[in-house]
Amino acid sequence: MTHGWILVTAIVVAAGCGGGPKPPEPVVPMDSILAAADTNYRAGRCKRAQPGLSRAVGELSSRDPRVAEAMYRLAECDYAAGLYLEASRQFRRVADGHGGHPLAADALLRSGDALAELWKHPELDPLYGESALAVYRELLARFPTSRAAARAAIKLAALEDRFAEKDYLN
Repeated sequence: MTHGWILVTAIVVAAGCGGGPKPPEPVVPMDSILAAADTNYRAGRCKRAQPGLSRAVGELSSRDPRVAEAMYRLAECDYAAGLYLEASRQFRRVADGHGGHPLAADALLRSGDALAELWKHPELDPLYGESALAVYRELLARFPTSRAAARAAIKLAALEDRFAEKDYLN
């Protein structure tokens, strides 16, 4: 019987050492989170910016224009890290899900840029190069008067030259 009381006492003492319920985390307004993420992003500290940007994408309404901005910046962070395929997908999400946002045309341009990065050498499989061409052409069709379209036209011509080089090498 004594061993039973010792066991019960040990369990009660151990449970009491947990310190009870933890105090709640302080609530930080989304504007503060985004301001801190923006500061880190502009300073080139993507790893520090990403948690706040991801939180904004997850917690804000999809109609909030800040979601498109946060998604765009997350995609830029992926691009900077050399994650070109993921960056291209994220940029597409901005362009397709927020087509009326001022960043939509730039997002298509950057999606094409990311795909073009995956096809640097003409001797490689041209799948990503063909995809980049398609994205640049889509940008020209959807946003013909944008600054991004003017830049896409130049990149499209350069990519077509690479395809011509590939044909010549073959």
